[in-house]
Amino acid sequence: MMENELPEGWILAKVNEYFELVKDKIEPAENTSLSYVGLEHLMKGGGIDVTGNSDELKSTKSVFQKGDVLYGKLRPYLNKHAFVNFNGVCSTDILVFRSKENSNNKYLNYYLGTTEVISYANENSQGINLPRVSGTIMGNLEIPLPPLAEQTRIVAKLDTAFGHLETLKMGLARIPELLKKFRQTVLTQAVTGKLTEEWREENPHTEDSKILLDRIFEYKQEWAIGEALKGNSEARRLLSRLKHAKEISPENIPDKWLLGSLYDVCHLVVDCHNKTAPYEPSGIYLVRTTNVKNGQIILEDIRYISEETYDYWARRCPPMPGDIIFTREAPMGEAAIIPDNMQICLGQRTMLLRMPGNLLLNKYLLYTLLAPTMNNQIKDKAVGMGVEHLRVGDVESLMIPLPPLEEQQVIVNRVEALFAKSDAIEAQYQSLKAKIDQLPQALLAKAFRGELVQQDPTDEPASVLLEKIKGLTEAVGGKKKTKAGQTSLAFMEE
Repeated sequence: MMENELPEGWILAKVNEYFELVKDKIEPAENTSLSYVGLEHLMKGGGIDVTGNSDELKSTKSVFQKGDVLYGKLRPYLNKHAFVNFNGVCSTDILVFRSKENSNNKYLNYYLGTTEVISYANENSQGINLPRVSGTIMGNLEIPLPPLAEQTRIVAKLDTAFGHLETLKMGLARIPELLKKFRQTVLTQAVTGKLTEEWREENPHTEDSKILLDRIFEYKQEWAIGEALKGNSEARRLLSRLKHAKEISPENIPDKWLLGSLYDVCHLVVDCHNKTAPYEPSGIYLVRTTNVKNGQIILEDIRYISEETYDYWARRCPPMPGDIIFTREAPMGEAAIIPDNMQICLGQRTMLLRMPGNLLLNKYLLYTLLAPTMNNQIKDKAVGMGVEHLRVGDVESLMIPLPPLEEQQVIVNRVEALFAKSDAIEAQYQSLKAKIDQLPQALLAKAFRGELVQQDPTDEPASVLLEKIKGLTEAVGGKKKTKAGQTSLAFMEE
């Protein structure tokens, strides 16, 4: 901002003209039980999260007083700064600013959080891996300074506005967790039959799941016999294990529903090739466990393999659109449907689940696998002292509540409708959050253009204040130091 663009009574001054860069140091071992602020305690965007204690500190630290402003000079792009309302010590990677006389420290703290200051500090920092900005550089930073009375009004207005923003953010922060709980409740209601309770009363003549389970068996048997004759090794493997599923009808599931193992209700349950495939710069997607999250395949940080590698790694059962990928380690229990027009290969610790034609809806099975009730089964079956995982047999034995086919479709439709509503709320939340996240900088920009509060022509101009400060600085002279250039801690005893 140019001097001629400032409101009347404002000046463009350097920080070091109004605020002193405090260089007082102490040895914490000689001054225990002091509040300690390290860079880890300063929050991105401003403020202090928690504080430490000086008892365990060994190296020399900087001293600050109540009312000072702290600024993290290491990695200044993190925008770490705070106005402190207590005495203490801090890391030497934190600059300490203090008002020289009759200037507002809180005003400086707010200005340090502006995008202009962040850009200035970044552009003038030194070092590649650990960039730092010096106290001299920050002291030479130009700050638009209004009369002191107006500084106070601006700070009061910003304090109120930022307080309201913080309250609003805290309320908004609950929404993602509430939506997550809502979706989990929907899935639980879906796979326990509660979501379609009234529908069953209105449709009492649906086909019993016992018949559906028999039809799934016949589908698998017919496919296995036909493909085995063609030399398909996966078909021969299925045929050797094929047997009628046990019909389990516990009391806690609706009439006409059954519990069947994942192996019994699916056409195929196939493990991955348990070796790390050689990566290529481009090619066919290799979906690892980290690429399966929240019911979707995430292409971020995806790896690629060649056609040749794919032919070998996927030789047991090439994944097809509509199949489900299931993870059995790191993390366990994530699942996603392979979308149309996507060719993928299974990465390590993933499994493929193929539907028995149209006798089991893949979306219904996906919702079942993602439901909290399934998570309880997975935890019970998990093995391993370090990283917990599921064995292939454990995955095959996961129990799936099987409703009649018609009811499966009703469940899918209702879950999708309810999820669409929650997705719409989430979209509104994200839009509102984005606007709120922009408000602090908008408020600060308005404040330092002189547009946040009304100017008062009777306020003493900032230029007069500057002259007073210069005069006081000259009259007071240098600060008295203790031995080894360290400052007395008399203020700590207040």
